[in-house]
Amino acid sequence: MMHRLPTLSLIFFLAITGVIHLRSHAEAAGIREYVEQALERNPELLALEENIETARFKAAVAGGYPDPVLSYSYFVDEIETRLGPQQSVLQLIQPVPFPGKLSLMEEIAGFEALVAEEYLQLARLKVTRKVKTACYSIAAVDEILGVIEQERSLLGRLEEVVATRLETGAAFQQDLLKIQIERLKLDERALEFKKKRNTLSSKLNALLNREAASPVVIDSPAYRGSIIETSAELRETALEQPELRSARHRIDQSNLSLSLTRRKYLPDFMLGMSYFSIGEAPMDIPDSGRDAWNVTVGVRVPLWFGKTRNEARQHKSRVRQLERSYESARSRILADIEDHYNQYRIAADLVALYRDELLPRAEQALEATETGYLTGVMDFLSVLDSERLLLALRITLAERKAEVEIRIAELEAIVGRDLTRAGE
Repeated sequence: MMHRLPTLSLIFFLAITGVIHLRSHAEAAGIREYVEQALERNPELLALEENIETARFKAAVAGGYPDPVLSYSYFVDEIETRLGPQQSVLQLIQPVPFPGKLSLMEEIAGFEALVAEEYLQLARLKVTRKVKTACYSIAAVDEILGVIEQERSLLGRLEEVVATRLETGAAFQQDLLKIQIERLKLDERALEFKKKRNTLSSKLNALLNREAASPVVIDSPAYRGSIIETSAELRETALEQPELRSARHRIDQSNLSLSLTRRKYLPDFMLGMSYFSIGEAPMDIPDSGRDAWNVTVGVRVPLWFGKTRNEARQHKSRVRQLERSYESARSRILADIEDHYNQYRIAADLVALYRDELLPRAEQALEATETGYLTGVMDFLSVLDSERLLLALRITLAERKAEVEIRIAELEAIVGRDLTRAGE
């Protein structure tokens, strides 16, 4: 057993360092660069951009005149006229909506493009949040792997101390065995975090529209730690975020649809032209066989007022529904800001607690137990307990720092703008 443990530990160490070596060949990028790549390549965003173009063309179509109707009539039994038998009629009719209706229809359809643009902005915010969440999580894992490597070095130093004391009879063989087991546990934890990193990298690559196995190397991001805005300022800013703007566009669109419905009480017109084909008369008559033309003017009579009245009521109900949905979304977003802001503050306070108080005390405790072990005042188990506590605090600190950044990214997605105050 004494010979197997160092061998297994070496295998784990080579696996970890081998992975780190492979990553070093990939080009490192900052979080902002990954966000920019995602905004350029993400398939969902590209589809939404095309949706905007589709909506703009739809608005142009809505403002155009209805297609004319061309009809042809052939008389099986010719109708005799003074100039000859009437053989066929070719007729062209162009519907003409009441002035103002077409422009109103185009304006209504134009809101679809505005809403599509807001949906795109909202999707960009969500993609940015997901990319930042993945990047900060990966950066935290990288930091933890670095902490584990530092702990391995610490255990190596302790192993040398124990081996030296073992030669003089001031230590026990089991102390050396404990160090080797502890190092093996570290390597196992490192592999667990590496698996977590692979999962996070796959998610990030999906957002970047890259192969799942593409290497991801992130420059160590600067810890922002805090944002300047208060929760009240964030709530005020959030009133102009894309989801609420989109809801207001829908309300305006429905109000215009109501106006268009009310214009259905006004008549539409029809302009037509007919061409009559006339054959030769049986007798010699002046202008015999001469074809004829005429012009037609028609009016669509809005006779069924009940249908139009019910349609207007339908649009009024739709407006009220959208207004209430807007208020609901507004309340939800403001509540989400308060919730995420409180979670961000708690996470930031915990980072300060671990970094400024708990971690320095754990480092001092480890130094004290090492000194006590060297002087024979403390046993080696106390040293290992102090080392384990220090490792746990360092790992927790890295995770808490990532949590703060993720909370800030969530607030940015809700508010609708970047809250960065430090370089990434």
